[in-house]
Amino acid sequence: MTITDTTARQILDAIGYTLVAEEFARTNRIPDADLITKKTRKLFELFCESQGIEGVEVDDDEDEYDDFDDDVDESNYDPFSGCDIFDIDEMF
Repeated sequence: MTITDTTARQILDAIGYTLVAEEFARTNRIPDADLITKKTRKLFELFCESQGIEGVEVDDDEDEYDDFDDDVDESNYDPFSGCDIFDIDEMF
């Protein structure tokens, strides 16, 4: 049996969220990201083995949104301020 990459990411997110929440509840500290990533991957592998999941397929539905043009006007966008900036004439 295989699962889609969307489903795999949802399972990984759920495992990671659970690990972080459990560690934070026990220690009142956010755990190390590398350690959580390693634990999450190992638990995901064990889960897949126990459920008979042999692989992950690329979800074809994800690509349907990549074909749309970006129609947002960003001509006044200033990346430093994080918003649109308009030149305004000062009134004297």
